[in-house]
Amino acid sequence: MNRRTAISVLAGAGIASIAVSPVASSDDGSDEADVAFELSDYEIVECGTTCRDATAELANDGDDDASDVTVSVTVSADGTDVWESEEDIGTLEAGDTVTREERVDLGYRDAARVRANDGDVDVTTVVESDEEKAEFENEQNVL
Repeated sequence: MNRRTAISVLAGAGIASIAVSPVASSDDGSDEADVAFELSDYEIVECGTTCRDATAELANDGDDDASDVTVSVTVSADGTDVWESEEDIGTLEAGDTVTREERVDLGYRDAARVRANDGDVDVTTVVESDEEKAEFENEQNVL
């Protein structure tokens, strides 16, 4: 199915794995639609010194379809963005889940910034649709 959602995370030297427990906040754009986004923990696999493959699932646990869904991810270290991604998903039907793997490859300067911040990064994932907006935030040590 063409339902692989680009949910991406971070890379940086020394990251073997990371489990992200998302904290969500949402702002319902419509009182009529019942759309509820849920984001799984990220599964991270090393693909190189500054490269990681990140996999996650996005679900619509509501009773209504979510239309015009986009997913934006920002990874920052010490207040500086080191990686960003955005992807259009399209429609995510009620009760449906999509999975996506994203390759995240930091440049050496950004990987050094993560290391200089003792491996602490902030991951922000924003899921928006015509009906709902949800933001998932996580602080993670990746060293």
